[in-house]
Amino acid sequence: MNSYFLKFRLPVLAYLILIFILSSISKLDTPEIGFSFKDKWIHFFEYSVLGFLLIRNFQNETNKKLQNNAFLITFLFGTFYGASDEIHQFFVPNRNCDIFDWFADTCGILLGIFVWKLYQNFRLNSTEKI
Repeated sequence: MNSYFLKFRLPVLAYLILIFILSSISKLDTPEIGFSFKDKWIHFFEYSVLGFLLIRNFQNETNKKLQNNAFLITFLFGTFYGASDEIHQFFVPNRNCDIFDWFADTCGILLGIFVWKLYQNFRLNSTEKI
């Protein structure tokens, strides 16, 4: 395996598999986080990590078209995966397909992209000062 795959693609693939496995568990006990709509917050943060990993992967692509369209590809892929995850949960006993979970997933993707952009700006600014 090449280093690009190990550094950028493997984390995305592993995280996608983790989301699928967790969505396949019929009775998943979620941690108590102390406020309402905890499942929406969990979806939000789960997908913000996915958004971060996706845009990190696409921004480091060798293919310039993928690299130049990293935001759009990340957003479309992330929201599609969130929708497919909700459909998948429809078929899992004791789980449900919820449009508001998908909305939280989509917002999480956007947060992940935003955090990546902040990280990139921080790195750029810190290297300019040296």
